[in-house]
Amino acid sequence: LHLEDRTYNITVSDCTLINNNNTTVNGKNFNSVVALTSPTGQFPEQLVRNVVIENSVVRGQCKWGMELVKFNSVTIRNVTFDFPSSNTTQLINSWTQGENLLLQSNPNLQRSDVSQGPNGFYSLPNGGWLNTSSIFL
Repeated sequence: LHLEDRTYNITVSDCTLINNNNTTVNGKNFNSVVALTSPTGQFPEQLVRNVVIENSVVRGQCKWGMELVKFNSVTIRNVTFDFPSSNTTQLINSWTQGENLLLQSNPNLQRSDVSQGPNGFYSLPNGGWLNTSSIFL
C-alpha cells in the first residue's frame, strides 16, 4: 500500500497487507508494506492526510512494516504486525514531518517497535497523544 501526493480520506480495513521482497516499482524501492509520503520539496501542501488502517494484518519480510513520512492525521488501530524480527528494522518507521499519528490497540506493537524522528507527534499504543519530547513509561 503506497499512498503519496495529496492522498486523503482513505480507510483500509479488514484485510491482510503483504510485502515479502522489498518491492521495486518504476525504479523506486518500497522497503515496507505500507508507505505514506509526499514528494521531496512539496511539503506541506501535498501531505497524505486522514488515513485509517484498522482491523487488519500487516505481514512481510522487508525493512519496515510501515514507513510514514510527511503525513497528517493517521490512525493505526487494531493492526497485527506479523514479521520475522530478524528481517525488520522497525515495525513503524516515522521519521520526518509527520503529525498526529494515533496508534491504538495494536496487539503486538511496543514502543521500541516505533521509530520517532524529528517534528513528529505520536501516541501511546492504547490511545493518548505524546510529542517528540515525551517518552513511553
